[in-house]
Formats: sequence, C-alpha cells, structure tokens
Amino acid sequence: MRALFFARKRIIGLLLLVLLFLSQIPFETKHSLKQSFAVFGFKLLGYNVYNYREVTVLSKSPLPRRFLPGANDLFLKEKKYFSYQGKSRVVIVLTSNLNSNSFLALPSQGYYWEGVIYLTNDLESPALAHEISHLLIDIKTGGKLSRYLHEGLAQWAEVAFGGVPAFWGSEVDVFSSIAALEKNLDDKENQYAAYRQSYYFVKFLEAKKGKEGILRFLEETKRSGKEKAFMKVYGQREEEIFSKFLKWYQKFKSGALAPLFKWLLLPRKLLLSNRCK
Repeated sequence: MRALFFARKRIIGLLLLVLLFLSQIPFETKHSLKQSFAVFGFKLLGYNVYNYREVTVLSKSPLPRRFLPGANDLFLKEKKYFSYQGKSRVVIVLTSNLNSNSFLALPSQGYYWEGVIYLTNDLESPALAHEISHLLIDIKTGGKLSRYLHEGLAQWAEVAFGGVPAFWGSEVDVFSSIAALEKNLDDKENQYAAYRQSYYFVKFLEAKKGKEGILRFLEETKRSGKEKAFMKVYGQREEEIFSKFLKWYQKFKSGALAPLFKWLLLPRKLLLSNRCK
C-alpha cells in the first residue's frame, strides 16, 4: 500500500509539473500545438493535407486551384485589419458531415474551435471570413474573451470584408443581461437576436473609441484580462457600459434615433445595395 501511495504521489506530481509547463507556454505556441494535433488526427482519418503559404486545408476531396490562394489572401487581409503580425497559420477542415450524428457534425456553415476552422464542403462558404476573425480574436486576446464579444467582433470584422450580419428579425425584447445574451447564442429561437445584439454592442464600443479603441481593447484583454481592459480603454466596467448600450439599443430598434446616425451604423455593402435600388 505504501508503494502504491508513493507511486500515486509521483504521478500527481508529474501531472502538476506538466500543467505548470503548459501554463508557461505562450498562447500562440499552444495554439500551434493544437493545430498540429488536429492535422495529425485528421490525416489518420483519411483526410488529405493541402498547404499554401499561411494556410493548411484538410479535405477528403480535391481542391480547386483558386481555393488555397483565395483563403490565404483573405487571411492576410484580416491580419492587417486586426494589426496582427505573428506567424500563426490558418488550419481549415472541410467536412460533409453537416447533418450527421458523428462527432464531426457541424452545427452551422462553420465554426471555430481550439485553433481550427471547420467548414462544410461548400468552397464558396461565406462563413470563412467570420471564422478567420474568431481565430485572430482568439490569438489577439490570448483566449481570454467571452463568447458574446467573440461573436460580436467576428461579425464586426466580417462586415468590413463585405459580409452582412444577422439583422432585424422577430424578437420582441432585447436581453437584459450579459448572462442572458450569452445563453441565447445557442438557443435556436433567440439565436439571431443574440448575434444581432452582440454585433451592435461592438458597434456601440466602436462609436466610443473607434476601431483603434477596439484593437487596443483586444491587446489589453490579453495583457490584463477583460475587466481591466474595459476600465483602461472605456473608463467603465463592462456591466455599466452594457447597461448604457441597452438603452441605446432600444431606441435604435424603435427608430427613435436620428435616421442619419442609424444609416452610419449599417454595413457598407448593405448601404451600397440600397443606393442601387
């Protein structure tokens, strides 16, 4: 029994040393390790690996020539948008298991998880810009950002590259707390409303300090955490800013704000399409 006790102590001590070692590894290095494990795992599952400059794609089907350069070009543009100069790669897994019950099944056109982007086999998927944004937001914040801000910022960047986020729908009310908003990001009935509100919260922050303020907020989050980042960049706690945002958002939804101000907050692509009508 005594030998077993000391053997367990050694195992626990070894595990603690491993955890301590991992905690000292820079976030981008851990990110890269996760990507490498994912690539290795999908290769074992029979996926082909396609590398092009800063992009790695895993697919069981051949890729058209233009896909890899196009994905790489989009990544470079988003890196510039987020002022990111690091060496992290994009790893994209293309899968057809959209509606299957397998562990690879996708809940939507795509999602980002642990350093890897998962997309359907639709090579024209508009989700790529959104998911690349998640990757860069994760790196820029060291993985310290909450879900609703992640989704709001990903839509904010997506719009900058010609996408359109979820806009007005049939929601009756807005979410009265950050916790309720986060919960509804995964609720089918209220999901679009939650994504909309997340997006416009980021627009609310942008109106305060501009794009530069948002990029500084990401850097401060990585350096000292989200709560301190809100205080350093916006001078208020997150809950205080969110409370003011809710009052603004109610007026915005009701059309009480000046039409010009509302016009300025719409995505450029939507504005151009409206002008052409």
